[in-house]
Amino acid sequence: MRLPQGRSRSVIVRVGIQNTMRPDVDRAAVNFLVPMAITPVHKVSHDGQVDSVGQWLPPTVETDHEGKRTDFAVWANHPANFPGRNASLLHFRVTLSHAGTYLLRLKITAPSLADEFNAEAVITAEVDAST
Repeated sequence: MRLPQGRSRSVIVRVGIQNTMRPDVDRAAVNFLVPMAITPVHKVSHDGQVDSVGQWLPPTVETDHEGKRTDFAVWANHPANFPGRNASLLHFRVTLSHAGTYLLRLKITAPSLADEFNAEAVITAEVDAST
């Protein structure tokens, strides 16, 4: 993502969750972690309107993609259900003000899952010197 010099930019991050198995994943706990450096973050609908699904928990400290301890904002939703052979999307509006590389982390636990599911993605923001 390119940032106008001296200004912030918001973007909607779509998080896809696909259950490729036949059985449903019921009573799941979903956590989406975003570095505090790119807040504010809002849970939104597909069209960018703030929605009330889930809740924001107090920040937590975890290791980021570079091995540094980082403060993360945590959005949580429980119970969540993921029907078998189906996909769903979560949408978040994040605001980037500074150039950098930022880790986004998704965690899902459920009684039917043997292990916690973890997925990570990195987004990069660069300052556009031509603006």
